[in-house]
Amino acid sequence: MGDTTGTRWKVPVLTQVILVLMGYINLKPRFYSSEVVALALASYLSGLSSWRTLLPHSTLLYYLRRLGYIKYVVPISGFYAVDETMVVKGEYYYVWIVRDVRTGAIPFFMVTSSRSGGAYIDNLDEYEECGKGG
Repeated sequence: MGDTTGTRWKVPVLTQVILVLMGYINLKPRFYSSEVVALALASYLSGLSSWRTLLPHSTLLYYLRRLGYIKYVVPISGFYAVDETMVVKGEYYYVWIVRDVRTGAIPFFMVTSSRSGGAYIDNLDEYEECGKGG
């Protein structure tokens, strides 16, 4: 179960990343623990059928939509604070969370295996260009 098919991240690492993101967007499941929801999402994203996870199929898809789909325009002012959270599960991984200082929105996040900050800044510039164009 720790191997991956649909993603290059291992399920335990992806589970920890999802838990960090759930904490940042203040997503607290009502009937299941955050750990169970994160593990089910990580398993699903790694290729396990949604019918075979620990959660009911509809519950899994509900949390997938909550974490992965934005229905509104994210308000950004151009002033950002970047928080780098290290997740250790046998290896080092960094979850880069970009938060808009004025609005509190999280317009961008990414996971890297290196601590170098240049990669996320380039991606943030691309995000801003996409936002201006469309």
